[in-house]
Amino acid sequence: MVIRARNPHSAEFYSGISLSDIPFQDNNHPFLRKTYFPNEISIQLTFVLTLVACLSAFSQDKIGIVKHNHIALQVADIQVSAKFYGEVLQLDRIEVPDNLKAIRAWFKIGTDQQIHLLAGRTQPVVNDRNGSHFAVFVSSMGKAEAYLTKLKLPFHKQVRFDGVVQIYLADPDGYLVELNEWK
Repeated sequence: MVIRARNPHSAEFYSGISLSDIPFQDNNHPFLRKTYFPNEISIQLTFVLTLVACLSAFSQDKIGIVKHNHIALQVADIQVSAKFYGEVLQLDRIEVPDNLKAIRAWFKIGTDQQIHLLAGRTQPVVNDRNGSHFAVFVSSMGKAEAYLTKLKLPFHKQVRFDGVVQIYLADPDGYLVELNEWK
């Protein structure tokens, strides 16, 4: 026998029967056209709430970084620095919004990473090759060294502890750029 749960507060709804023994239907709700037992609903609801709590907790235990996007460098002279990154390092320029062109220059490194130059530096950058720097890959260290020598740009060449050849050069503000050969 199926008792329709139209008025769970009525006396006939509870007459001599345990609530967990009474199945009910709700034919008025489009998603609930099945007969449910109260214990079954309780178990399903407990499962769903536990699952939501676990997923919420799991998603909050990591920040979720997937890869690098850009590095931003504050520079003293945006035009001089833009010329270095565009002409010397031969990075492709990315268009910036018109209202930022006087104070920003963006460049593409590889397929999906960038360098953003920001105008406004008033203090000198002091680095050495053992300190702050960023590194990029070049196709050939020999060609890179010949190119820098042709431009008469100062650089430091060294062999790292694991045999990797590195070249360090400074941009106009003193930020160090490390060159490594892509293998």
